[in-house]
Amino acid sequence: MARTKQTARKATGGSAGRVKLLIGGDGNSSAVGRQDAVEVCEGFRHNDYCIICRDGSVDDDVLVLCDECPRVVCTHCVMIPLAFAQAVLAPHVTFRCICCHIAGQRQGGNALTPYLGFYRNNKPVLDSFLPIRAALEINVTSQLSSDTLLFVHLTLVDYDTNGSSFELGHQFLLPYFPHAGMQYHKVTFDIGTTSKVKTYRNSMAALVGKLSSTAWSRVVFGISNHTDNSSGDPYVGYERKTYVATPVHDFLAIILGPWQGLINKAPESFLWLFSCGALVNNPASFANLHVSVAHHGISAAIAFNAVRFQPSFSAHLLLAFCELVLIQRVSVQQAFPDMLGQSYKLGRHSDVFLFLKKHDLNSVDIFRYCWTHSHLRPWGNFLPLQCPDCGLVDTWTSVNHKKEYSFECKGENCRKGFVFSPPANSRMLIPGKTRISSWIEIRQTRPHDPKRDHHEQEFRSNKDSPTHCSRVVKKVKNAICKAHGDHTGVTLPSSLKKAIRTYYHEIVDSDSDSEKSDEEAEPDVEDDHVVTSEEREAAARPKTALFYKKECNEWDVAQKLFKEEINDYDKAERARKGLSESIKHRMGHAREWFRNMTAEQEKEVKDAMEKWNKEGAPVDIQAVYRKNNLKKKLEDFSEELRRTMGCRVVMLVSHKKKADKSLAVTLLIVTFRHESKQQSSKKSFSVSSDGIKEWSSTDPTAQVLEELDIDDSDIDSAEPELILDEEGYAKLPSHEGVASQGTTGFD
Repeated sequence: MARTKQTARKATGGSAGRVKLLIGGDGNSSAVGRQDAVEVCEGFRHNDYCIICRDGSVDDDVLVLCDECPRVVCTHCVMIPLAFAQAVLAPHVTFRCICCHIAGQRQGGNALTPYLGFYRNNKPVLDSFLPIRAALEINVTSQLSSDTLLFVHLTLVDYDTNGSSFELGHQFLLPYFPHAGMQYHKVTFDIGTTSKVKTYRNSMAALVGKLSSTAWSRVVFGISNHTDNSSGDPYVGYERKTYVATPVHDFLAIILGPWQGLINKAPESFLWLFSCGALVNNPASFANLHVSVAHHGISAAIAFNAVRFQPSFSAHLLLAFCELVLIQRVSVQQAFPDMLGQSYKLGRHSDVFLFLKKHDLNSVDIFRYCWTHSHLRPWGNFLPLQCPDCGLVDTWTSVNHKKEYSFECKGENCRKGFVFSPPANSRMLIPGKTRISSWIEIRQTRPHDPKRDHHEQEFRSNKDSPTHCSRVVKKVKNAICKAHGDHTGVTLPSSLKKAIRTYYHEIVDSDSDSEKSDEEAEPDVEDDHVVTSEEREAAARPKTALFYKKECNEWDVAQKLFKEEINDYDKAERARKGLSESIKHRMGHAREWFRNMTAEQEKEVKDAMEKWNKEGAPVDIQAVYRKNNLKKKLEDFSEELRRTMGCRVVMLVSHKKKADKSLAVTLLIVTFRHESKQQSSKKSFSVSSDGIKEWSSTDPTAQVLEELDIDDSDIDSAEPELILDEEGYAKLPSHEGVASQGTTGFD
């Protein structure tokens, strides 16, 4: 017979009346076989709440137990016809829930069939489909599990846990365990001395002994603690009225040691570390945490890297974990993007680290999750609220070029800037994504080191600016030399700067190779496509204005155009010569390749060099650089002439906004040797004022205008005459025959 049971409802509204009309009009609710005992099938324990409405059943409602999975369905959500009320209770009748029915259709491309629900000997009991009167409120692969769950909150002595998200998670789960299948234990530890460690182990052994009588399906640990800001060591308690700390692997060995038996027996175990970010920001502490999580066999551990982490901010993440992972039984890796999608405010406070145990292996995968926002946290990096150079706040102007965000201070005398590129090994997550923000997942392929990651990001973002790259290399060199003072046994390369620069270039090259692989994987790209010289030039053209400040030569262009060929040549030469290190020989191999270029390659380099020197940066990059720097450059230039030559400058500036409509940048400069200052100097020449008129009529420098014999009677309405060069750009008029007293000429 199809098995049924009842559980208390969680909803506040009443719905039993409606079900009574459908199932037992005569008031005989026993026809469907009410049964109060908990049904247990071989291999799993049935849920206590309906998979469709997520509620229990009372009175005339019952829960029908699926024979293929732990799910149950209430008779309020499925309408069993009255004519079959007794037939579904007959011997050997089995029930298949709607989720199992859908899963069966999706496997192997099975044909769509009506949902019949009840079967006897694989034949349907009903003569028509079983009506469903509601919609699924959760994913079809989820369930509403009430498997045994143990919550253990380990808190440091005198640690304030008011508003603890861990306790909130326990309160959230209580309605899902009507049969007391969950226990919560809060343990305060003070293990600052050897004697205290012994006391802790004895007390925990007694508690664990009592808990061992239950077969726990899931064990969740939360550790609320402080960490040392420099070493990342967790606090362990008091020693002579002072907090002391110990390395994280020793701390976890003590604190989790008595619980190891329960961890080993439970199919799943989780660890939440509510500690400040030094625990993961310190490379040594991070590495020890990695090893400890694998050693203790924790299924998944979650940590945070905010320097001053506030545990209450993790409430949304923890509640989503309780619902998706503990109740709906979604795997933590699959559920994590959805958990983060409900926690974007946490992302403004901290990154999240997920340590995930590999199946059947004593090792751990590590994922870092960063919230990225185009204006607030570009690619997960913190953009300062205040400019560190001039002190202005909310002063950043930004531009996005091919997923690279550039920021520059709008301060009149400040040009502090930042550039942020997508992190390596990252992917964007869809849950919680908006037009300008999302979470990104970064797979950690090596120990986490915030300082090293910051330098790599800075070098990668400024790869086309030799000046910025040199600054990064110098910072890294100084940091290495400082650390080397404490580890004298380590031998540094003879040319440390060159070694660092080569190391970073290899990272940039590997990023380019990854991007190329992604492009080759696109279905609309033909494998046999031959790259033309025009395509190569367009792809290699530098995207930063700083590259064009000086005229580039053939060597500069060749490194951009044929970077892949130079890399291949370098690798081949190292393999041929048996060289294990690329640092000392890379530049030499690049020079060899450059000297042995083919005639076609030389022509391609020269053509690109002429084009880049003539056109400069791409139009969109010019627009950004012009917007941020033109006014300041002109002001600096005029001020330099005043200081060095005693000259006043009048500049008429026109620049193009759209290539097909306006003029190119044109500059007309009239310089005067006479030192004078016009009245009302703060007003521009476009603003009429008595002071300016008086200056122009009385000052000796105004003689220039008289000698030019310009008729300005209709100057307001006349169209200016433009003289264009052969390419259609505006140029200055000829100065022949123009002589004026007190001037040095026209430039």
